[in-house]
Amino acid sequence: MPTVKRSVLYMVLNQLVCVSIPFQERFIIPMESGIKTKTSRNKKYGEVGNIFINNTHIYQITEIERMELGVVAKIYYRQEGFNSPQEFIDCWVGLHPREGFVPNQKVWVHSFKRYYG
Repeated sequence: MPTVKRSVLYMVLNQLVCVSIPFQERFIIPMESGIKTKTSRNKKYGEVGNIFINNTHIYQITEIERMELGVVAKIYYRQEGFNSPQEFIDCWVGLHPREGFVPNQKVWVHSFKRYYG
């Protein structure tokens, strides 16, 4: 588990549900700086209000939407931590080489923010 002060983690876990959402290491800084505020997944990774830990910071899920992958690439690529729709698509294909990028594929889009308690 990442390094987080035990007292803070205990207080948070005492009141909230902690879920596990894996992220590539390259997203640590964009998440910490507030650039990356969304993550699209093939499955739902929790509920609104749940928290998760990435590196040394705690984040809270603020919204979960079901939408087409093409919409995510076209409109939300910056919130996903990318500089262009193509960069988002290339990353998706790298993570999902068998399925590839299918614009009308429905995905779960999780919005989140840093949690300060």
